[in-house]
Amino acid sequence: MEIEKEREDDNAKKKYFRDVGLLIVLCMSLYTYCNLKFNSVYYAQHIPHKEGTETDLVMLVKNVGWIYTPKIDNIIYDDGTNDIINTKSKSFLTKSVV
Repeated sequence: MEIEKEREDDNAKKKYFRDVGLLIVLCMSLYTYCNLKFNSVYYAQHIPHKEGTETDLVMLVKNVGWIYTPKIDNIIYDDGTNDIINTKSKSFLTKSVV
């Protein structure tokens, strides 16, 4: 009887530590994902890059699918090619291939 009680206690402890460990790993993964997603422009600005590269615009075009795009006259967002097109001035921004 006493041995069974000890076994149940050991199993309960193992289950508790497993659940807490899993919760910690999930929280850390969520924190890492959110940090990278919401601060990616900051990281892009502070990593080494070629002189003259506009890292803000590169990140904008790269993440245009995640960004809220309001209805603005003469502006079209093309998610398929990652273009931002100004129909009034016939100019557009596109993803850098270089």
